[in-house]
Parts: sequence; C-alpha cells; structure tokens
Amino acid sequence: MAAVGRIELFDPCQETFPRYVKRVRNFSAANDVAAGKHKFVFLNSLGRKHYNLLSNLVTPESPEDKILDELVEVLTTHFQPSTSVIAKQYSFHCRYQDSTESIADFVVGLKKLIACCQYKPAVQSILLRDRFVCGLAHKATRKRLLTEDNP
Repeated sequence: MAAVGRIELFDPCQETFPRYVKRVRNFSAANDVAAGKHKFVFLNSLGRKHYNLLSNLVTPESPEDKILDELVEVLTTHFQPSTSVIAKQYSFHCRYQDSTESIADFVVGLKKLIACCQYKPAVQSILLRDRFVCGLAHKATRKRLLTEDNP
C-alpha cells in the first residue's frame, strides 16, 4: 500500500518543533504505522542534520535506545527553550505591522504570538483586536477602525 502523504524534513526556519511533531504523528496515524515503529518514522523524518544533533544531545546513549516521548522532549527543549510568560506577552504587545507586511500576514503573526501568552480565550479576542488596530501600519485604516463602535 502506498503511503498517505509525505513528511518533509524538519526545518526550524519554517515551522516550530511541536508543529513538526504533530505532522509526524499525523503521518503515522494516516499510514497505520505500528506503535513500536513511530519512533523510527520520527527519526527517519528528521533528516541527517537534525538526527546528528539529536544523537549529540542524547550521547552517550543512542536515539534508538530512547522512547519517542523522550526524544521529543530533548528536541523541544533544544529548539524552544522556555521563555517567561511576561516576555511572550511583551513580544505580543510590542508587535507592529511591518511596512511591507500584508494585513493577513500581520494577523497571522499576532495569532502566533498570542497563542503562547496564556490569556483566556475571551481576553485573547479583545487583545488581538486591540493590538491589530494599534499595530496597523496604514494610519487611514487605523483611523477608520477607531471610529467604529466595535471593529
């Protein structure tokens, strides 16, 4: 049976490590990979560069000697060192639209930042709206939004 989909190699410049792990797990589920083989699908999909990195991070053991959750934890710690919540919230509140950035990309950037801020969902929507309006590069659009009752 042919594989359903494919897994691109992990590229930290293109996606977060947790999102990559989700893609690998989705691939394994879609292809009915046996539970004992999930780790090997994961290791194979890392690519040479990141497999070597993982090997160095778990030395003197081998990645094959670890369980999948341990490998994921090691790489998550490496690629996403913990940042304080207040630092994440600060980054969100300091976000402005770049002059060459589309509104859609600006919104995606805001959503990506607020996802890490640990705000309650009801508060998130209000803060997203406010940061969107305050951070818009186009002054005329911002001015028009500020005249609306609830933009």
